Amino acid sequence: MAIKQARGVTKSEILHAGMELFLTKGIKVTVKDVADAAGVSRQMVYQYFHTRSGLLIALTRQLDENSGIKERFYEAIEIVAPSQRLSACLLIWFGHIEDLQVLANEFIRNRRSDPDAESAYTDRAADVKIWFSDLFFSLKEDNALKQGVHIKDAVDITFTIISPQVYELLHVDQQWPHGKIVDHLCDIISRTVMT
Repeated sequence: MAIKQARGVTKSEILHAGMELFLTKGIKVTVKDVADAAGVSRQMVYQYFHTRSGLLIALTRQLDENSGIKERFYEAIEIVAPSQRLSACLLIWFGHIEDLQVLANEFIRNRRSDPDAESAYTDRAADVKIWFSDLFFSLKEDNALKQGVHIKDAVDITFTIISPQVYELLHVDQQWPHGKIVDHLCDIISRTVMT
């Protein structure tokens, strides 16, 4: 593919060009792959993202942005009834994880051997924990958390239960359908943290 002039090619155009590649190639995507897909030099990709880690982080954030998960999650936090609020947030998460399960598990499996995958995983995990921290803070304000359950503990427990690894074990290894997984995991979380 011919290299485009640096002038006029935006960061979002490079991300857009790299997204389909990222969805098919996963964490194996290289800066050169994305540069080729965008028709720009590797130096231009580095100019915007600095490192392969920065590129992977930007691509994973773009996936979340494209799905609108954060906006939907925070809309659900506004639900008045605490139990419905928790359920709505969990349903949004599980809808998202079902769509991205293969890619998420690839990051998790490779994060110990690929420092760039580790950086992207850590970045996305930190964001998700903030979302759930905000959710549990809202539930605590409504006196809906069990006595003695701290927000950090609720986040840690929930983050583990909603992980792509747990979803994969139930879906692939145990052959549970999506609905059964969601029902049982939501029930476990609710019974663990809610009054």
